[in-house]
Formats: sequence, C-alpha cells, structure tokens
Amino acid sequence: MNRVVSGLKKFAELYLLIVGGGYALAFLVGLIANGLDDDFRNSAVAFLVAVSFLAAGIGIYRFRRWGLVLAMIMAVLTVAYSVSQRRSFGVWDYHDFTITLPMVGIFVWAILPPTWAKFSKREIEAA
Repeated sequence: MNRVVSGLKKFAELYLLIVGGGYALAFLVGLIANGLDDDFRNSAVAFLVAVSFLAAGIGIYRFRRWGLVLAMIMAVLTVAYSVSQRRSFGVWDYHDFTITLPMVGIFVWAILPPTWAKFSKREIEAA
C-alpha cells in the first residue's frame, strides 16, 4: 500500500503544480493585460483558485498536512462546481470532466489512512 500511496502522491503533486501553475500564470497575464475591465472580478477569483491549486501542490510536495487538506477542499469545490454547471446547462463539458476526474482521484487518495500516516511521519522527521 505504501508504494501505491507514494505513486499517487507523485501524480497528485504533479497534477496540482501543473494545473495550478499554468492557470495562475494565464490568469495573471490576463489580469495584467486587461486591467480593470468588467470581467476583473471573475478573473481575480479564477486567479485565486488557481493559486490555491498551486499551493496545494507545493504542500503535498513538501509533505505538509495543510497541503492534503487544501487539496481535499479544492477537490470538493471542483466537483461541486462541475455538478452545478451540469445542472445549469444540462450537459457535461469535456473540460469539466477532465478536471473533475483527477480531482476525485486526488480526494480519494487524500482521505486514505496510509496517506495521512505517511504525511504525519514525514512531518515528524522534518521537525
């Protein structure tokens, strides 16, 4: 089980770092390029969400429990947003599915007891 947890940790940290970093950079460039237009609030919220994904990835990379908690919160928010979009528009968009599916996997991995044990052990070693 330890190898599975370690393998899934690599996937989770890589996915969160890539998605969070990519979206954060894209939204930051958009905020700078567009300035204070009508869509500033939506872009700023999207930027903060992307930074949260990036922070969760960094926390998982450094074996911090807050990274696990943040990843679980982001997974729940992602799934809730995807379901609300499905109810509003009546169809699944491909990007909702491709973002939601890995987040469900990360959530399942994050709630496993061996994952918490591994992170607790690493946090004790670091202190």
